[in-house]
Amino acid sequence: MATEVSIFDKPSEFPDELLKAARERGFPQDILDRARELKVNRGAIEWWVTHERPDNARRYLAAREQLMYGTMRARQASWNDDEALADLYANSPEEIGDWEITVERSPYPFAQFRLQEHVSISILEDRGVILAATADSARNALVGGKRSSVHIASAWRVRKEFRGQGLSRLLRMAEGPAVAGSGSTTTTTFAPVTSARSAGSRPSSPSPRRRSSARAMCPAYP
Repeated sequence: MATEVSIFDKPSEFPDELLKAARERGFPQDILDRARELKVNRGAIEWWVTHERPDNARRYLAAREQLMYGTMRARQASWNDDEALADLYANSPEEIGDWEITVERSPYPFAQFRLQEHVSISILEDRGVILAATADSARNALVGGKRSSVHIASAWRVRKEFRGQGLSRLLRMAEGPAVAGSGSTTTTTFAPVTSARSAGSRPSSPSPRRRSSARAMCPAYP
């Protein structure tokens, strides 16, 4: 008597023509097999075929596996995350020259983001502790005199003691809300650079960093 396969063990199914197209684009069989095991949906494979390289797909699968079978979860923030999110911002200072700036967003860390349009907040959580977060919003605007839908990424933070561990890559795995305005229909992305780390450089002075703290109850955007 054949043993019935658990719904948790059933792999994704992809059409033969899609698999053929992926192989023709240079995606080896082991990537496609792993994608099936990790329940990657067909839309993602279609995107790979037209937009991605095999090495990017491997990185995606490694991150997906880590989130599926480890203790970390990438998801959208909910109202119940207010204290944990405020704690993240209080422990993720930004380095600006010799300064280390901490923006404290308690007691209501969502205040600033409510000033934006079509906003969503993605978080990376591990056993009740938020390790990283970012906010995305979308709006219609004139860019270079042309009408466009723009996506604005802001408030990207990683808890200080966890930096350098690739958490930003895992945070990007948090899919946006199904009905939000910051999805794939936007055409232009803006990511404000707010620190030396974000700009890809390090402060040159070895002197101790000064510390400053600002409380952001409801600051002006951004």
